Amino acid sequence: IDAATASNFTVTGAGADLTLSSVGGSVKIDSTESAAGAIALTANGGVAETITIVASQGTGAGSVALTSTAGGITLTGGLATADAINIVASNAAGGIDVDAGTGGMSFVAANGAIDITSGTGAITIGTDATQHNVTIGSTTGTSATTLQSGSGNVGVTGNLILNSVATQIRMNGGAATDFIGTGTLNNGTVTVANTNIATADQIYIQRIGINGSTALGDLIYSIINATSFTINSVQRADPSMVETNDDSTFSYVIIRQF
Repeated sequence: IDAATASNFTVTGAGADLTLSSVGGSVKIDSTESAAGAIALTANGGVAETITIVASQGTGAGSVALTSTAGGITLTGGLATADAINIVASNAAGGIDVDAGTGGMSFVAANGAIDITSGTGAITIGTDATQHNVTIGSTTGTSATTLQSGSGNVGVTGNLILNSVATQIRMNGGAATDFIGTGTLNNGTVTVANTNIATADQIYIQRIGINGSTALGDLIYSIINATSFTINSVQRADPSMVETNDDSTFSYVIIRQF
């Protein structure tokens, strides 16, 4: 079918389909017009309509290929739900590979969250062997960055450095299992229950109040694994003796080495 002017091949019967089929060859649609919509594939029949592109037997990584030789590719979904655009590798062993050149990658959620989740595998955010910087988080306003883990912990291989002025290290405290807190001596001794304490832990103690003590000793500690730790005030003249006149208050931080 050849035409020198604009042409139409139309099926007007209700429910009648138009099929283009090449039994042993290919079906090609070409346009040489330099205009937006040079090739347009449109469905406009109702809310249940879909457009499907299927490669039934191709097994290569490029079985279905979308290529813009000199321009870009834009995927736009107008659905007002979290799954407006879906990219799915349906095979249980399948993966998704996204590569970029020097222009990098940008993931922007103007008003929503960005969720990267792995069911049973690991999530790695990093670079190749060449030296690069990796930035996670934002310094805008009250924005926050949360790193979470279960019993596997959050590991830091290099140094952890607070670069900005007036930054702090904060720890949760108040519970009997926390690694920071305060205590008060009674006649020079006190036992602090803590089921998280381990024998090799190091406890750093700072006296913060004398509470009417008539004598102050040197503070030392002993640990009962997974049970408690005891702080004793010992006499400086005779360290084997507890300074019973010491009722001072102290703060402590527990550091675990491995």
